[in-house]
Amino acid sequence: LQVDIELKKHDFLFGVSMSQSWALFELPHFERYRHYMGELFNGVTLGFWWNQMEWKQGQLRRVAHTESNLKWAKSRGMTLKGVPLLWHIALPKWLDRINDPDEVDRLIADRIRHLVKTYPDVNMWGAYNEAVGALRPHMKDNTVVRWLTRKGGPAAAQVWVLKTAQATVSGKRYINSHYNHKDPAFKKLNRELIATGAQFDAIGIQTHMHTRAKTLDERQLWDLLEEYAVFGKPLQLTEVTVVSSKPFEGWRDASPHNRAIQNARGKERLALARRSKPELEQYQASYIMDFYTLAFSHPAVEAITYWSG
Repeated sequence: LQVDIELKKHDFLFGVSMSQSWALFELPHFERYRHYMGELFNGVTLGFWWNQMEWKQGQLRRVAHTESNLKWAKSRGMTLKGVPLLWHIALPKWLDRINDPDEVDRLIADRIRHLVKTYPDVNMWGAYNEAVGALRPHMKDNTVVRWLTRKGGPAAAQVWVLKTAQATVSGKRYINSHYNHKDPAFKKLNRELIATGAQFDAIGIQTHMHTRAKTLDERQLWDLLEEYAVFGKPLQLTEVTVVSSKPFEGWRDASPHNRAIQNARGKERLALARRSKPELEQYQASYIMDFYTLAFSHPAVEAITYWSG
């Protein structure tokens, strides 16, 4: 008796972020881009940024490229992840005029409930994104930063977000993510969440390697995974970036460029993009192959998401 077995879908999540695909949306080659993404990946991360979804208070809108990508990914049976339920960046301007604590509570809760109820096909959510980053010296004061402080800090704020979402819709998975794996505050946050019995499903670690200083070698990547595996939660490498343009040396070198990108609008951002170099594309392909092979081999890792935009 001959039995043929064919793998239809990998249980491991090989994801791609399409949260910034506005840059390609409605261009002639967008469908070709999406075709390649669908052939390579089995999951999609979608961005639900508050400042894009609610320009005016109470007037919620659906963002065209997000809705299109969601429909496309759903049609292919891909795992859907949404980010973020809350973040202290990418906020609507009107929110900073709200000072009443009870009103801020209501607005944040309304946003969370709206997301998890309006998008039932999204299987997992990034909860409060980069919660410990709200208290960094470079972070400008705003309504959500003040809200987090009133709640008692990153752990208390994350628990509030998780409980609000879970009380609204059950059966979803929630990720606690941060941009700097070396940050002792992020390790402290995970310890506090686990100690208090907070219901979250995975630890998300970002690895944006736009600079030489942030680029991980094999030992550094493995040590990173080992350091976070001790928490006993599955690990997700939620935002992997490897550039094929000339990398910056360090954060100080990259900061002026990042500020220019943030202040630009629409196609102005594309004009500021650093150009890809053929020789670095070869390096990028080789590095990504080694990075994925090593990360996939670690028993704690359940997902890798490439942050292509």
